[in-house]
Amino acid sequence: MDDLDSKKSNRIHVGALIIAILIVLVLFKVNLEKSLNSPQFKSNIEYIEKNTTLAWQKYIVKPSTNLWNNFLKLNLQKAKDGEFEINTEGLNQKIESRIDEKQLNNFFYGEETAKEIKKQVPN
Repeated sequence: MDDLDSKKSNRIHVGALIIAILIVLVLFKVNLEKSLNSPQFKSNIEYIEKNTTLAWQKYIVKPSTNLWNNFLKLNLQKAKDGEFEINTEGLNQKIESRIDEKQLNNFFYGEETAKEIKKQVPN
């Protein structure tokens, strides 16, 4: 079975599941409007939203931000030291070009922000 057949099959299964759920709701005379507007349902949704946001911040955003900051610090230090290796026709050659701090700050932060950073950092 190729991808196209698999996708069609999945759509059929999902459609059948939705129809089955609607039939069950009708048979048991469930009032969706009343259920969705109830204080308990709203409370449950708020609880799920709060905990999902906390988990996202704690387990996704914070670790990825730390990883990204460490990556930038490492590459910034390599750029300052001029230690970039380039593989040219199978030979590793070091580039000994020196980049001054002003150029790096302008590159990473933009010229105006770099000026503000320079004012705050003592020489």
